Amino acid sequence: MKNNNKAINEFVEQFIENYTPEIIKDDVVGFYNDAFLLLQHFYTLKDFDAETEPFYAEFINHIIKNEKILKEYSNFDFGSIKTLQSLKKSTDFKSLTPIYTPYSFTETEETIDQIFEELKVVKEFKKELKDEIAYLLDEYQFHIDHLKENMQYNFYTYEELDNVEPFNLDEKADELKTEKLKFVQSWNDKLTKK
Repeated sequence: MKNNNKAINEFVEQFIENYTPEIIKDDVVGFYNDAFLLLQHFYTLKDFDAETEPFYAEFINHIIKNEKILKEYSNFDFGSIKTLQSLKKSTDFKSLTPIYTPYSFTETEETIDQIFEELKVVKEFKKELKDEIAYLLDEYQFHIDHLKENMQYNFYTYEELDNVEPFNLDEKADELKTEKLKFVQSWNDKLTKK
């Protein structure tokens, strides 16, 4: 079966375009996790045809060129998988795992409460403090809206769901989402009154 080289090429081009050295420095974890996912895709290809190899070479060379930045998170030698054949044979590659980013709704709530208390006292920075609360609420809302998706595809862990059994996760995630939406609504109400 032939690989969908058009799609593979588009993914590689988009990866390289999205991850310039400046962006990689700002988002090493995103770069690593996206590289991890694309490497998994290349690894699972059934066919290593001659057309696919140059796309892989372009992709892996981009990672190798920026490998120094990754050393904080992984000591894996990406040079050891310079070809699709070496990727397939690599036993070390199989030990690579994504980097999970923890997020705590409780911590964010506490931070918002602290900033709100400052808002009552520090009048000269009122606009900046309100902007900071709005930013935190936007981020908080993003995590609510994409809770399951973030856990499944974006490698986030949520402190509030750490001890939940996998068979119970959907139900608990829905309960958490409902609870946290109330928090956002109450803060949006407070901010419009302030």
